[in-house]
Amino acid sequence: MHVEAIVDGTTYTITEKGITLETGYTGYLVPRIKVDTEQGPDGLIVHSNRIEQRTLDLPLCLKRTSRSAMLEHLRTLAETLLEGDFTLRFTLCGESREVRGVYLIEGPDDDGIDSLDDRDIAKMVLSFLCTDPYWYDAIVNITLVNAITSGAQILFFPFFPMALAPSSQLAQQVITNAGLQTWPVWTITGPGSDLALLNVTTGKVLSFSGLTLSAADTLVIDTRPGIKSIMLNGVTNEWAHVVVASSSLWPLEPGANDIIITMNSTTVDTSVSVFYYPRYLTLTL
Repeated sequence: MHVEAIVDGTTYTITEKGITLETGYTGYLVPRIKVDTEQGPDGLIVHSNRIEQRTLDLPLCLKRTSRSAMLEHLRTLAETLLEGDFTLRFTLCGESREVRGVYLIEGPDDDGIDSLDDRDIAKMVLSFLCTDPYWYDAIVNITLVNAITSGAQILFFPFFPMALAPSSQLAQQVITNAGLQTWPVWTITGPGSDLALLNVTTGKVLSFSGLTLSAADTLVIDTRPGIKSIMLNGVTNEWAHVVVASSSLWPLEPGANDIIITMNSTTVDTSVSVFYYPRYLTLTL
């Protein structure tokens, strides 16, 4: 198992030549689940249940040619991870998963360093707090969408983003989410007006009224928790154009999601793209 830390966009290798992940690492399966209850007349009344933060313990064995080289490596490792809010990536047989919002809560020290065969060996456990308990695919999933006109003539575009058909266009595609419920990011490039995104599988919709995009405009709808934004050209908040009574920033459910996109006054230059990261409850590599 190969382990890396991604800190401020820079990748640092934790397991490399002379550093191995020992058996006995913990925290990679189902994290703690919190159930909120109160006493009822008979037994308990459950109000909610939620997945809590994850703690990862990684036992490492480090080998260096001298004690000074060992201590220098440990100092660099600790300083790299000190600020926190980084990503840990685990790779096995070419497949990678990531856990995000990570903080080092127990770092390396020299208590476990022993001399053996003229090399210094340190065995230690690095403990990490993962504020986001889910595992994510390391590679973003971008889904191809088919575009069809209101007359039901099918137009297939073998590339992404999808190009929209002329005015009163209708686009429909089944997006298969291999993981748990996850939140997509949509990017719409004009021209066009009165956009609507419908998840037929769940019946949820996000629709706009009075929002018109020129050919130079780009609308980004980020439905991810903690972000939840609708920005035009990266500067203008467009929440005011959302049809609040019927809309939500809906997620992709596990399995097949039948998606319909409608937009008026489009041209062949209008396009829509969507990306998301499948997420999982356990590390399965």
